[in-house]
Amino acid sequence: MASSAWRGPLAAPEIVPLAKRYGARIMVDEAHSLGVMGATAPAPRALWPDGRSRPEHGDFSKSFASIGGFVASEAKVVSYIKHNARSLMFSAALPPYAVATVQACLDILKTEPERRERLWRTPSS
Repeated sequence: MASSAWRGPLAAPEIVPLAKRYGARIMVDEAHSLGVMGATAPAPRALWPDGRSRPEHGDFSKSFASIGGFVASEAKVVSYIKHNARSLMFSAALPPYAVATVQACLDILKTEPERRERLWRTPSS
């Protein structure tokens, strides 16, 4: 959702009308941009023009240099994913060091917004 090949445009304004037209669901994949998009990252849902909450998926192995990931949505969607996705995808708990790494990254996102702001000012090559 966030970008195409990292530097691509945000596609939300074009996707929402298509999803409505065809009755499709949209899932936000924050695998590569977790903590980067939105005014108060992590806040991908704030980027959608219709303001609706959507299932969000992200992993901690890219932006956060850790392991593991998450799915956040309404209970029936999470339950469906847990019971219909590949059998081992959600089967293991994160080790304490990985949880500590993720928590530290979330703390940095909250307390040091200048890091994200500097990223957006840096031209990509």
